[in-house]
Amino acid sequence: MRSSSKSLASAAGVPAVVLCLASLLSPVAAQTPPQSQSPAGNNAAARQPGVEGDWLGALDVGGGNRLRLVLHVKRQGGKLTGSLDSPDQGANDLALADVAFSARTLRFTFPNPDAPGSYEGVMSADGARIEGYWSQGGGRPPLSFARANGAPAQALTPQAVTRGRLQFRACEKPALRNGLCAKYEVFEDRAAMRGRKIALSVVLLPALAEKPAPDAVFYFMGGPGAAASSAVNAPLLTKFRRTRDVVLVDQRGTGDSNQLRCDVYGDPADMRGYFGETFPEARIRACRTELEKIADLRLYTTPIAMADLDEIRAAMGYDKINVSGGSYGSTAALAYLRLYPQHVRAAVVSGVAPVDYKMALPFARGVEHALDRLFTDCAADPKCDAAYPALRKEFSDVVARLAKEPATFAAMNPATHRSQQITMTREAFMEHIRAALYVPDMMVYLPFFIHEMASGNYSHFAAASFGVFKQLDSLLARGMHLSVVCAESVPYFNEEEIKRETADTFYGDARVRAYQRACGLWAKGDVPAALRDTSRLDTPVLMISGDIDPVTPPFVGASALAQYTQGKQVVVRNGTHAPYECTDRLMAEFVERGTWQGLDTSCVDQVQRLPFFVPPPATAGAPPE
Repeated sequence: MRSSSKSLASAAGVPAVVLCLASLLSPVAAQTPPQSQSPAGNNAAARQPGVEGDWLGALDVGGGNRLRLVLHVKRQGGKLTGSLDSPDQGANDLALADVAFSARTLRFTFPNPDAPGSYEGVMSADGARIEGYWSQGGGRPPLSFARANGAPAQALTPQAVTRGRLQFRACEKPALRNGLCAKYEVFEDRAAMRGRKIALSVVLLPALAEKPAPDAVFYFMGGPGAAASSAVNAPLLTKFRRTRDVVLVDQRGTGDSNQLRCDVYGDPADMRGYFGETFPEARIRACRTELEKIADLRLYTTPIAMADLDEIRAAMGYDKINVSGGSYGSTAALAYLRLYPQHVRAAVVSGVAPVDYKMALPFARGVEHALDRLFTDCAADPKCDAAYPALRKEFSDVVARLAKEPATFAAMNPATHRSQQITMTREAFMEHIRAALYVPDMMVYLPFFIHEMASGNYSHFAAASFGVFKQLDSLLARGMHLSVVCAESVPYFNEEEIKRETADTFYGDARVRAYQRACGLWAKGDVPAALRDTSRLDTPVLMISGDIDPVTPPFVGASALAQYTQGKQVVVRNGTHAPYECTDRLMAEFVERGTWQGLDTSCVDQVQRLPFFVPPPATAGAPPE
């Protein structure tokens, strides 16, 4: 279970134009902050609550790179106006529209008819920084501004702070530059409290309010196996930061917390390994042998990690906290709530996988429903239906053909930009379809790819889906992933349930069987009965589920609602496994209120599926750019 908001271009390894301030500008990223353009009077402005003045910006564009920007905000005739300079793109005085500033929140739009964009950011209590994100073309990269005061490098770096017994300083990794970092040591064996220690990585995003709320938000990432710190630039966290601290703890076995990484598909730059067996036995055995040199693989389960987290909570001086997460992050958040309810004020989760979730078992029905909606929605769209009138049958034909014999073909590897000979099995095809259904801007191309594959052309689908699959897989520490799944899911499978949940579906039971085989080779930890306790809790809980989510469909979250007397589920009809501006806003407002009572959820009805790709007549049959 993973989520991603990357565009198809970046997921496929093609550099994406993240900003597109004007169609003629090239997407050149800079690694150094800009020099002040207009230093006069800025020290005085930094002490004022107003937004007028010059601001130095840094837009993260991936790979540790940043695009320099200069924002100019003026008040003319009682109305705010603004413009942007983009030194790295050779552009100045790009006009902005709808500039507004209220409740310390700055908003503006970039009225480019070809690629309109918008910005939302929250000003810090001292008026020196604005933390936010840029929305354009389906992406929402972080964009921070600091007042132009002659020291842009310092202004764009958060200052050291102390929380309880932990001292936080500027993070060394460029990808974490918007946060503050600390380490916290725990015993790997918490029961024995002796032996090997793990230095857990903790990232703090300090509240932007002058008087922060006492209850921080602890945010968990998906997987299992993704590092919480990889969410440091998520727009949702900027919304949480308006009034309270946000804390990201790399769960043991992930990120910089004794990461248990292994490449179960072989060389990440080699496409071939991603189109064959899901968990090759030889690689699983090798992975276990290598990781057992640095870890006791039985001790990387969710309950043990939540004990780590509770120790960090206490060390930082928080009594009650709010917990949030998506996908497996929802499992971790709800596990902490289950094990330490006295310390949770509220829980808000998306892509809901409750604590008794059995990894991969709901995939078959979830993928089946997402595909059925894909075919139905394409048929209801005149352009899509005209281009692909037999889409459902074409898909069935492709599946039947692969079931008889794997397909061998040449495809361009987006990582190396070289053609490779690929052999794709039905099982691998199934996994790549599932991965494509995670990502809204990949789904728009699925009808086109299916239509091509029905004619025997697999190359474009393979190249694009490899990019998505590889990106999702790169987020995960597979060793930790297996330690969690093999202790908390696979032991609870039973044959009758497997047959019932996977019968008569395209996805079938192959992934479940792959986990069973892999877990037969893996060390299995113990899980306390308290984790799977279903007694009712009184903590307010909000669950966000996407109707076309292939891996955590709404019925999974609905099954857990009875465990919470103050629980509510919101279903986004066109929602996938990805975050949306609407759901981010609901989650942030819920945490602010501490209850779902009175929460206006109507925006979920406005979330639309992106238009399906139909090649123009002049270029019909050409791959999407």
